[in-house]
Amino acid sequence: MTFINPFCFHRNTSKVKDTKKIGRIFRAAIVFMIIVTGCTKEDKQFVVKLEDPENLPTRECVLSDLCTDIEYITLDSSQLIGRIRQIDFSRRNILICNAMGYSLFNNEGKYLNRIGRIGRGPGEYTKYIKDATISPDGKSIFILNLMREILVYDEHGDFLRKHKLPEGMLVHNITTMNDHQLLLSCGSTADQEKYYWVIVDYNGNVLRTKKSFVRLCYKKDAPAGPLPTHILFGGGRTINYYDQYTDTIFEIGEDSHRVRFIIDRGDIGLTPKLYEQGIISKGLERYMWPRGIWETNNYVLFYTSCKTKSYRILLEKSTNKLYRVGDGDYGWGAFQNDFDGGLDFFPRETPMNSIRVRTIDAYELKAHVASEAFKNSTPKYPEKKKALEKLANGLSENDNPVLMLVRLKK
Repeated sequence: MTFINPFCFHRNTSKVKDTKKIGRIFRAAIVFMIIVTGCTKEDKQFVVKLEDPENLPTRECVLSDLCTDIEYITLDSSQLIGRIRQIDFSRRNILICNAMGYSLFNNEGKYLNRIGRIGRGPGEYTKYIKDATISPDGKSIFILNLMREILVYDEHGDFLRKHKLPEGMLVHNITTMNDHQLLLSCGSTADQEKYYWVIVDYNGNVLRTKKSFVRLCYKKDAPAGPLPTHILFGGGRTINYYDQYTDTIFEIGEDSHRVRFIIDRGDIGLTPKLYEQGIISKGLERYMWPRGIWETNNYVLFYTSCKTKSYRILLEKSTNKLYRVGDGDYGWGAFQNDFDGGLDFFPRETPMNSIRVRTIDAYELKAHVASEAFKNSTPKYPEKKKALEKLANGLSENDNPVLMLVRLKK
């Protein structure tokens, strides 16, 4: 099914008295269009009611429930990088950002070279880099500089060209969709964006856009705080994004745009009207605020804030049932590692469909392997436990971080 977005217009909310009611009408329009246009068996949508997590049944969920394998990559310490701010993968290289800029490693962790450098000269980027991505073949690196231009480098770190973004386009995230297209996400702060997202080719030519339709009208004494209207997840040839204004998860394909899920947060949802009233700076604890999403073929996992607490909510696709995962013992979004007894997995989103990654400081991994908890653990794969112990014992505490990769279940 090809979904035609009914939200292709601009509206001034100062003329709307009840934005919550309008939002419900919009969501109803989405449901209606899904019904009348029809869906194939493979083209399935859900209406998901995200109620107060405290009212949901609990369910235990460990790493092996969601993932099929675990792998560690030790990064070459010939070039120390310190704390990793951002990470992205190609089929053969790893792009890493730290306080000094971007560096490239191969998929075995060998250091290759720096990518450009921080500065104000031609081909240089500021230290306030917003985002970057690497092409699937690893030959091109795209750095989003000051939200208004894309700097392009080759795999050797040499500057190739610069693309100025069109007027009115403030980009917050950039990711590759394939070997010739980039997705630019524009939705992140209150009401400044002209577009939800834009797709450009590697030469900066605009191919497709989705215009933003919401314009907030804040009260005089209501501060306008940041509004994360989009949460990107998935990746590759299809990328999903969650739009907080319409409580809808959309899928962007190379030639398509469709609804995946419709979210109903009921009375604990954050509507544009609440933002207009300045609720983001006061009273936010009364509402639910999704902060992150990741998905396997069988599950969708929502990371949410609700009433000053953090929760993991698991949607089982086959039954459309929701569960609260765990009791918080493993922190915000972390999963108990029952594969090898290693550190628990805290996922960092990457634009790869089936891979998630956590960065672990070398001293932290060595301390864990030396702990009684690790020594007494009985993981599913004892041979992996031995391999992890050998890896940790070969590290120095001051070595570069270790990458922990897990592959999501199909």
